[in-house]
Amino acid sequence: MEFKLILFAQYPALLLLSLLFLVNCVRARKSSVVRFVVWMILLILSLVAAIVFCILGTQAGYWTLKTLFPLKVWSWVGIAVVAILFVSHVIHRIERRHSRRLMEKELRRAEEEKAEAVARAREEGRSEARREAEAEAAAEAAAEEAIANGATPDAPLPPIPEPDVPADAAAEPGETPPAEA
Repeated sequence: MEFKLILFAQYPALLLLSLLFLVNCVRARKSSVVRFVVWMILLILSLVAAIVFCILGTQAGYWTLKTLFPLKVWSWVGIAVVAILFVSHVIHRIERRHSRRLMEKELRRAEEEKAEAVARAREEGRSEARREAEAEAAAEAAAEEAIANGATPDAPLPPIPEPDVPADAAAEPGETPPAEA
């Protein structure tokens, strides 16, 4: 087998490859100008290489114009390689699209959790503000009641009663409470 025969017999594979580049070129036209130009350049290069290989194979005497279309073994090998590359490309795109969808789904879920946490925090803030407002209103009511009972605003407040706390709980954490005799 001659290397030139193997090389020149790849013209059908290059024609098939140029068709695949044309499909990608049309798909990329809508999304990106740079990708469109790259696919167009690859399309032109593969089409020119296919035509050149076909003409050089005819001039070398490997085939004639009448025997051009029945494919040789090496042409089928080239077509098989292009088909395998095409299938792997399609599988890679499917995997990439799937991972992108999963990532978008996770981002949406994280955003929903964040919005839920913010809503919970706002509700807790509102309830805290409500309690503070109620405490202020109760303090104002107590002050007005004290004034109504004859207390002056400058008079000292009555002592606050100590809560009933057992001696065990009054000790600092980590200390032992005093022993009772």
